[in-house]
Amino acid sequence: MNKLYIFGFILVCNTAFAQKHYGKSGVDVLRTYSQNVLGKNIGYYVEFTNEANREVDAIEWEA
Repeated sequence: MNKLYIFGFILVCNTAFAQKHYGKSGVDVLRTYSQNVLGKNIGYYVEFTNEANREVDAIEWEA
């Protein structure tokens, strides 16, 4: 029974820290994912789309 409570707690914590991303000025986040090797996170990958009629000089991304 104790394992069930621990599993429920972990499940609630994972949904509380879900990824949040939103677009700005016509640049939208298409997809985000992380690369895990042997249980360790070694990097993040982000795909952007530009729906604006302007070119984008730079993108600031905070993980």
